[in-house]
Amino acid sequence: MILQSIKLQSTISHEIDVVRITTSETLIVGECTFTQAPLGYDASATLQDHVEELRWTPEDGGDRVETYALFSRSGFTSAVEEAADERDDLKLFSAGDVVEALT
Repeated sequence: MILQSIKLQSTISHEIDVVRITTSETLIVGECTFTQAPLGYDASATLQDHVEELRWTPEDGGDRVETYALFSRSGFTSAVEEAADERDDLKLFSAGDVVEALT
């Protein structure tokens, strides 16, 4: 897959740790934490709010599809795990998952 140069702009400055365009319409955005505490649902909600501010439309002019990836060193709260179980657009990754994918 070839990644084209895409301009992502926001009217307000926010940090989004991961931004990846996977197909002509899909945008993966992620939050990475390296804290001692499990990642809470507030991080997911904040990420979703920030993504709303990104002004990017697929080249074909269709609707974009957003997928959220949360990466955490210390796991996730039960609220985040329950949300990920109920949603197809929210994926959770532990530090172990990342190490395994890289080896």
